[in-house]
Amino acid sequence: MALTLLVLLAGLAMLSADQAERLALTGLRMPVFLLVYLLLAGFCLAVRPRLDPDEAAAPAILLLLVAVIALLDLQGQVDPLDYKLLLPVLALLIAGPVAATLGPLDLPVLLWRLLALYVLAASLGVLVLGPEELARGADGVRRIDASGSLVTHGSMCVLALGLSAMTWSRAGWFGRVLRVLVWSAGGLLLLAAATRTPFLVLAIAALLVLTTSRRRGRWLTACLLLAAVGALVLLLHTLLIDASLWRRLTADGPAEWSTGRTVAIAGWLERAGDHPLGMGLGTVRATLAEGKPSLDGEAILDWPHNEAVRLWVEAGPVGLAFLLVLLATLLAQAARVARHHPDPAARGLALLLAADALAQSMCQNWLNSVYHATFMVLALGLRARQGRVLAEHPA
Repeated sequence: MALTLLVLLAGLAMLSADQAERLALTGLRMPVFLLVYLLLAGFCLAVRPRLDPDEAAAPAILLLLVAVIALLDLQGQVDPLDYKLLLPVLALLIAGPVAATLGPLDLPVLLWRLLALYVLAASLGVLVLGPEELARGADGVRRIDASGSLVTHGSMCVLALGLSAMTWSRAGWFGRVLRVLVWSAGGLLLLAAATRTPFLVLAIAALLVLTTSRRRGRWLTACLLLAAVGALVLLLHTLLIDASLWRRLTADGPAEWSTGRTVAIAGWLERAGDHPLGMGLGTVRATLAEGKPSLDGEAILDWPHNEAVRLWVEAGPVGLAFLLVLLATLLAQAARVARHHPDPAARGLALLLAADALAQSMCQNWLNSVYHATFMVLALGLRARQGRVLAEHPA
C-alpha cells in the first residue's frame, strides 16, 4: 500500500496546473494530493510509529518558525492556502517511517521508470499537438511548453537524464535502449523548453559531487568532459534546430538576461522596506492575483523568482530563516548519502535532488510549486534515512 501511495504521490507531483485544467481536474488536484499524502503519512506512522529524535530536530525547528510566522500573520488576513509550505516539513518528518515501511526500495530505478514515462508522454504530446500549439515566448525566443509548467518540466527532464545514466549498469539490453530513447527525447525537450534553471541544477550537482567525493580528480575530469559534450550539443541544436536557448543564455544586460527578475526583486524589496517583519504570507500571490501591476509604464511587477526574496518580503527574517534551515537540512542529508551510501545511483540521486532544490530556490519560487517540492523533499529524505542506517551499521 505504501508503495502504491508513493507512486500516486509522484504522479500528482508531475501533474501541472495546466494539465489538470485540460483534464478537468483543477478542483480535485489539491484535495487528492493532500488525501494521498496524508494517507501515506498515516499508514507509515501506524506501521512504524517511532520517530528518531535526531531526524525530528530540523522539522521541529521549521515548525517553530512557521508558528512564529503565523503569530505575525494574525495582524492581517490569514489564508490557510499560504501555509502549504508545511507540506515539505511533514515530508522531512515522515521520511523515516516511510523508509522503514517500504523496506529495501530501489528508489533510483522506481523514479527512473516514472520519469521515463513522463518524458515519453511529454514527447508524444509534442508530436500529437505539434510544436506550434505548445510554443511560448516572444522577441525571437520560442519555448516549447510540453507540460504547462516550464520550470517543473525542466526539473523532470534533468532528473530523467541523470537517472538514465545512474541506473545504466542495472539495465539489460532493452532497458538500455529505453535509456538511450529517454536521453534523446529528454534532451530535446530540455533544449526546446529553453529554460536555464536545469543547467544551474547540473552545475550545482557537479559542485556537490566534487565536494563530497574522495576522487575529486576523476570526477573533475568527468564533469569537464560532460560539460564539453553538453556545449557541443547546445551548439549543434543552436545551429541546426533553434537558437532560442542560446539567445536566452547570451541576452544583453542584467535586466534582459534575468527576464525581469532583477526588476521584480527590486520592486518587491522596495515595497517591503517599511515592513521589517514581512508583509504577510501570501502577499505576492494576492498582489498578482488580478494581474501584474506596472512599475514605470514599461516594466511590470512579476513574481520575484527567488524564494529567499519572496519569503523575506512576506515573512521577514523568520521566513528567510525557514528557507535557509530547510535547504541546509536537504544539503546535509544529500552529503550524508553521498559519503556513506554504497550505491552510486543513490548517491547521485541525492545530490541531484538537493541541487534541484537549491537551484529552484535561487531562480524560481520553489515552495510555490509545492507538489513538486514536497515529493522531492520526501524522496531525498528516503535516501538520507537509508544512508544513515548504512553509516551506523556498515556491512
